Amino acid sequence: MAGAGTQNAGLAFGGYAGFSSLSCTEEYNGTSWSSGGALINGRSGEESVGTGIQSSALKIGGQFFDNDPAEEYDGTSWSTGGTMNVTRTGLGAAGTQNSTLAFGGCFSYYNCTEEYNGTSWTNGPTLIVGRRGIGGLGTQNEALAFGGFGPSSSSPFSCTEEYNGTSWSAGGALTNPVSFTAGAGTQNAGLAIGGRPSSPGPSSTSDVQEYNGSSWSAGSSLITGRREAASAGSNSSALAFGGYFSSSTGLSSTEELGESGISTKTFEYSSTTGETTVSCLIETSAERYKNNIQPMESQLSKVMQLQPVEFDWKTNKKHDIGFVADSVKDIYPNLVSTNEQGEVEGMNYSKLVSALVKSLQEQQEQLNLLSNEIKNLKNN
Repeated sequence: MAGAGTQNAGLAFGGYAGFSSLSCTEEYNGTSWSSGGALINGRSGEESVGTGIQSSALKIGGQFFDNDPAEEYDGTSWSTGGTMNVTRTGLGAAGTQNSTLAFGGCFSYYNCTEEYNGTSWTNGPTLIVGRRGIGGLGTQNEALAFGGFGPSSSSPFSCTEEYNGTSWSAGGALTNPVSFTAGAGTQNAGLAIGGRPSSPGPSSTSDVQEYNGSSWSAGSSLITGRREAASAGSNSSALAFGGYFSSSTGLSSTEELGESGISTKTFEYSSTTGETTVSCLIETSAERYKNNIQPMESQLSKVMQLQPVEFDWKTNKKHDIGFVADSVKDIYPNLVSTNEQGEVEGMNYSKLVSALVKSLQEQQEQLNLLSNEIKNLKNN
């Protein structure tokens, strides 16, 4: 089957029993499954995949040589969406209902990528390694493709590829090569759940692999090994359901990964993205370390000169918000750092909080004065 949503609000749809495609949909509330609206075209999980959340999901992919239109779920019923440009099966996907990335699959188009905007599909850059039975997770502009097998070999791949909204690049190799694996989480915090560890056949694995943006490592294993399963949620709160075990008999079991199944990251640095993740950052600030402590002077006029901006990073094209340190240097030179050549390098965002708090206090004082003036006018 295919899946979407979160651990406590999952969606399962399609699949097959006795080699007959199913159109049923089921919704998970964190405790039990209940029936939802039926698909327009029933499809098995190998042929279709899902993205989105329980109340706003997307089913994509056709069965064998059929190129069914995508189907959109609104929490009650399915409706017809845009038809993909390339007919294929065994593809991977990432994103939301109105911003989906579909990649890989067959027939003959193992490396194609398509992007969905909620209405129509457009062609994107091809995968570095074409394959089917591929796992996927993340968003349209920050997707992860992993595992699968190619047109000339039935052995699963270990390769991982990362998508930045423009192109695919190589990521860390899977610890254990798999195909038809399920994915959950984000590009820098993902899970590969179960899958087929060898050439097409009855085998399946209980392995769960974790990705940190650079490399894969072993995670908490499934209770029941499964392939061609569906999944939902994040790397720390995931849902795995359905699939096959060691025969062609489908599984109805559901498994949840809670906080007990994964350790909390207290510190992590990614040399690929430059991002540092910490559970809590404490800056030295005790009075005993400071001299000449004075109340801060007025900051409102300075804060009003700051220019918050939106921008795209040159390295990974990622859209972001913040300040341009060069423009901040004239206002708060002590918050801006330079390199050995004297070029502006960056700024200390946390120290800016003090100036913002002071400005807020000044504005509140002004509001209090105006409020008192208004009261006096009314009284007079």
